[in-house]
Amino acid sequence: MAVAKGRTAVTTSLPAPIGGWNARDSLAEMNPLDAVQMVNFFPTPTDVTLRKGYIKTSTGISGAVLALMNYSSPSVNKMFASNATIIYDASTSTATASLTGNTDGKWIHTMLTTAGGSFMPAVNGVDPMVVYDGTVWSRSATTSTAQTITSITRGGTGNLTATLVTAVAHGLVTGNTVTVAGATPAEFNGAYRITVTNATTFTYTMTTAPSGNATIVGTYTVKYFVTGLNSNQFANINLFKERLYFVQKDSLSFWYLPVDSINGAVTEFPLGGIFKKGGYLQAMGT
Repeated sequence: MAVAKGRTAVTTSLPAPIGGWNARDSLAEMNPLDAVQMVNFFPTPTDVTLRKGYIKTSTGISGAVLALMNYSSPSVNKMFASNATIIYDASTSTATASLTGNTDGKWIHTMLTTAGGSFMPAVNGVDPMVVYDGTVWSRSATTSTAQTITSITRGGTGNLTATLVTAVAHGLVTGNTVTVAGATPAEFNGAYRITVTNATTFTYTMTTAPSGNATIVGTYTVKYFVTGLNSNQFANINLFKERLYFVQKDSLSFWYLPVDSINGAVTEFPLGGIFKKGGYLQAMGT
């Protein structure tokens, strides 16, 4: 008569997933040192450590944070956080709205330093490209052409609001930045982010009230602009060898600006002849 044999336990060791989270390879092809999921754990060269909690560094942002952008220059360091419609300055314990009126919060950004300063351009494939220059966010205009000014008047609270009227349509949108020069009184002059009220009128807020309306209107220049393709088509951005490159949304083309430039006409580089099965570019990296 056979005697039933009990089950035998087998001991085995599983290595710690020091390779980190692998969301690329199939399970069959995955390295045993990789993790299918890694939530609140961090890999080190020898083991895996548990996340030690968190500290709130900035509050006051409504909704989910969809992008974090770090601006760094020799004199200014800023952290920005974006929800669906607002870019917040999250550099302090209480975040403040820095750029409102956005359509999408999934910004892709990079840093570029030129002779003119340090800039952080960002794109999302829906809104025009935005640029932070260490002081203020600006939307990139679709034109570099400035129109003749017919009048600049003061008004608003404390007479700090300037209303500028052009002879023909200026082609700008709210959030563009212009530099006014040669106007009298001099308080009208300077670089300002504008609010467009109609096709020939925009306003901006001065730091000091002028004594009256402009007796000499001067001229203005558009500070940030991209021509050749509307920058709301840029879904991804990359810096390579001192030149900005952009992926066009739902396209097999990328575009680029001149070297060391935050402004200018973009040039197309089509890849349709290489990717013969179609599709579109998703991103680029250096």
